[in-house]
Amino acid sequence: MMAASSPRKVPAAAVKGSPPARTGSSTTLVATKPIRSRARRRTVERQYVAVDLHLHRSLIVRENEAGEKVGVTRIDNDPLALAEALREAGEHPDVAIEAAYGWYWAVDTLEELGATVHLVNPSGLNWEDRRVKNDYRDCCDLIDRMRLGKLPERGSPHQRHGSCVRSSATAPGWSGCAPA
Repeated sequence: MMAASSPRKVPAAAVKGSPPARTGSSTTLVATKPIRSRARRRTVERQYVAVDLHLHRSLIVRENEAGEKVGVTRIDNDPLALAEALREAGEHPDVAIEAAYGWYWAVDTLEELGATVHLVNPSGLNWEDRRVKNDYRDCCDLIDRMRLGKLPERGSPHQRHGSCVRSSATAPGWSGCAPA
């Protein structure tokens, strides 16, 4: 048996017109002002992120749509540090990361944060033509190629080699992975 619900109370400020009569209601509800004004809302611009992943530390470079550097961060390889560095990029950033040894934990973390991950095939990048080769330039080139749609992607990050196993429950790296 259902319990009778109590009548919904309407705040006096939202009611326009005379009070309701005993036999019927003549109230008119008025829409209230929105809580947040449009003037205070900021549009978050799209950011592109590149991660140069190494064994112990990694470099993260962020650029806006105009190609201006927004941030450069060096982190210890830890899912929490990666999440903290990516938080500044806004919601659903595009992230390019090379499919180098031990990339699985980083891709898992990035996908959990809602990022669109582009897993890049390192052998498809022609780094030999560059005069300067360092982590920062690698990230900048990855972002430029991502913006142009010319990343040599490895495929889906979910297509892992069957022999890959996590080395321990707390370690961020993966071991025993054969190249795909």
